[in-house]
Amino acid sequence: MSSLHFDSTVQAKLKEFADQASDLLGVLVGAGPSIAVGLPTWPVLVARLLALTGVTRDETAARDLMLSGQDVLLATEIALRSSPGNLKDILYEATYGTKDSDEAVRKFEPGPLHHELAEVATERGPGRVSLLTLNVDDLLEDALHQHHGVRFYSRDTARPRAPEGFYEIHHLHGLLSRDGTRKSDNFVFSLSHYNKLLQSRTAWQLSEFNQCLQRGPLLLVGTSYGDVDVRCWLDELYRADPTGLYGVYALLSRQGLRLTPAQFNRAKSFVRDRWSGSILLDCYADVTQALREVRHIEDVDYKPPMERIAEHWKAMESNFSLWQSHDAEKLESDYRGKLAGLLGKRSNVALWVVDSRGKLVRWAVSEKQYRAIAGLKRVPLTPESEFLAARAVCNDEFVGWAAHRGGSISSHWKSIVARPVYVHFPGGPRISLGAISAASATKISDAHTDAVSDELIDLAQAWGVRLAERFKGAPV
Repeated sequence: MSSLHFDSTVQAKLKEFADQASDLLGVLVGAGPSIAVGLPTWPVLVARLLALTGVTRDETAARDLMLSGQDVLLATEIALRSSPGNLKDILYEATYGTKDSDEAVRKFEPGPLHHELAEVATERGPGRVSLLTLNVDDLLEDALHQHHGVRFYSRDTARPRAPEGFYEIHHLHGLLSRDGTRKSDNFVFSLSHYNKLLQSRTAWQLSEFNQCLQRGPLLLVGTSYGDVDVRCWLDELYRADPTGLYGVYALLSRQGLRLTPAQFNRAKSFVRDRWSGSILLDCYADVTQALREVRHIEDVDYKPPMERIAEHWKAMESNFSLWQSHDAEKLESDYRGKLAGLLGKRSNVALWVVDSRGKLVRWAVSEKQYRAIAGLKRVPLTPESEFLAARAVCNDEFVGWAAHRGGSISSHWKSIVARPVYVHFPGGPRISLGAISAASATKISDAHTDAVSDELIDLAQAWGVRLAERFKGAPV
């Protein structure tokens, strides 16, 4: 279940990190934020490379090769040495799934974690944060530019450095900008790349790590700490100066590690023994929320996320009859706009809200009113849930499904879409409190699905404001 509960161990680690990071902070961004918006995992990327370079006939054969026990780094080495053309272009196509830079720019946009990292950076200013990334994409730069218009420099070599007053994003493994204007000469993809990098005592990446840990704590976001260079550098630096460096903290999610709940529970003790600064969470949304929470955790009126949610749910229970009637009528009004035409007959819109136990509750629907709170549907809040509303909350993004695309979600509904609803309660930052979903018994087209998604953006924002204002005591 989602770690919105943020137990005492998580809260203590977040507080410890906030204390250390009061002045300077380093952030190391792994693949997690980029994978969450559709960029390939490492195995998928390697499979694409093997197919593009002709080592295997296609990606399926490449995956079979790796499943047979082939080392991934060695497989990458073979692919790159077999490259029939421009290596930069092949790496670009493997990363973005296209040769067309316009398509790459359209297809991939910064996700919630990128935007939250941009918030962390801009709140501090360029002189008080170091941004390091293991990713070759430029989504973090895009997030900085989209929301804040700040000046930045993408560094992928020892020289040049960012001008004074610029944010500097250190691309430790190279850079492939989506628009195709920046393609590094020195990538870190294969076994020989890692070996060469680790043998160098003057690597700029190692120097940046050292300087970072001398100035403040290092926060690992979206990485399993599995990259061999990062692991070796950190171990080496702490052996050389065990007391003179700040701590390393890792925001690790079960979803990002691709573990089942049972596997994650078994792994927790090992992870905590290995990394004392590990902060173990359940899903991508938890990692994003942790970044929000840590910036408020020392406020005098701060309350943990689940405490804020519980207070809201208590108010909903106390006012069930009044609020249920109002919300069902309001959802019906929302539905009777453009949505009814897009969704077709036998369709509805529903509001889902997290309760005090961390379950996701279908609070109200457009087609009916519930008579008792005990009759509300409750589902586990997990990223693997069969309910798309739960997936939307846990992934912090729009989720859609249609029967004609394959898979099985519902025997009744043929098309379902959902968006998270963010609410700002007193005592902390905004939180993903639930979701707005739209379902249809008709197979709607992809174009209509996109149109429904756009409608849900406005609805989700409106309901977020509505729930917050009502909780503060404003009229329903």
